[in-house]
Amino acid sequence: MKKTIFFTVLFSIINIHSNSQECIIPDATVVNLKSAGYTYTPGGATKYLRVFIHFVQKDDGTGNFNEVDDGLSPANAYNGYEFADYIINYANSLLAGNQAMRLQPFGNVPVYDPGYRYKLSGVFFWKNSSLYNYYYALSALMNNYGQCTNSVINIFMTSEQGLTGGYVRHIGDNAIILFKAYKNYIESVNNNNNWYNSGTAKLINHEAGHCLNLYHTMLTNSGKCSNSHDDFCDDTPTIQQMLDLSEPDPCCWNDTYCSNNLMDYNADQSSITPDQLNIIHDELDNDKINFLECNYENSNIDICDFGTESEAYIAESITVLNSCSSQSSVILNGQTIYLTANEVIFNPGFEVQTGGKLNVLINPVCN
Repeated sequence: MKKTIFFTVLFSIINIHSNSQECIIPDATVVNLKSAGYTYTPGGATKYLRVFIHFVQKDDGTGNFNEVDDGLSPANAYNGYEFADYIINYANSLLAGNQAMRLQPFGNVPVYDPGYRYKLSGVFFWKNSSLYNYYYALSALMNNYGQCTNSVINIFMTSEQGLTGGYVRHIGDNAIILFKAYKNYIESVNNNNNWYNSGTAKLINHEAGHCLNLYHTMLTNSGKCSNSHDDFCDDTPTIQQMLDLSEPDPCCWNDTYCSNNLMDYNADQSSITPDQLNIIHDELDNDKINFLECNYENSNIDICDFGTESEAYIAESITVLNSCSSQSSVILNGQTIYLTANEVIFNPGFEVQTGGKLNVLINPVCN
């Protein structure tokens, strides 16, 4: 039997609450970012960047987190919603703990709070065995399942067990694929140590750095150390500049002379420099301004039909069944809908079937 719910008031969302860091950028376009004009001032209001987490499972629903548990037998601490919330909070805590860069041949490099964090705005589950095990799946995943692509960074967690931890398609992208998040989680369960999940949190920050226009500081796009590689930041030295000072090669994993920059391959990935923050905030203030909480690509959306697939809608104001109030709009059993707005209005004719899920995120700080 259908369960029909009529809404006359606004309501809040339900809570969504060796670790290789290698990544490859298959299609990078070089831009001389040193010549850009920046406006970032440390100490300002924190900017919140919307992200979605997508768990890609095998066709039978195994091989990854699901909506009920972690897919292991016996099940353990997290279902998919809880793990998504946990890992984004973990990534945010790493950003909050920005550390001094070890390599400072040009003088003291200040350490600032990065001034941005992630806001988890949706969690999705998809069954697709072919994309679950396909290295170059990101474009197909975005074409099939990407949501609000001009307003959210879509993060897909699959389980292809290759040499790399993940990648973006190009600098400034709006999508990330991660291959080892579930494997890291299983290791954390087997060893009773959440440290294994730190690799996933660091990789989210690294790949999001690419989405925000950061290049590797010492590595080519294919992940190989290059003495003269230029990331277009004046405060991140090249390998050759360190060698010229008779310092050891800093492109290494875990030693006192290794780089600890977010955009290198290293055990820490805990430092973001002022020049890197200039680039990040230039992107957030311009091309990705509609990805930030309280900013919207659309001022209004009027939803007449939720269709049959899980989906997300983001706008300053969302109205369900306004211009089309004579018809019904149904969220089906097994379908999940996310609405993110400053204001959401429901009109009669709206239904949620038993087994359907509606999540509404109202942004009170934006009003």
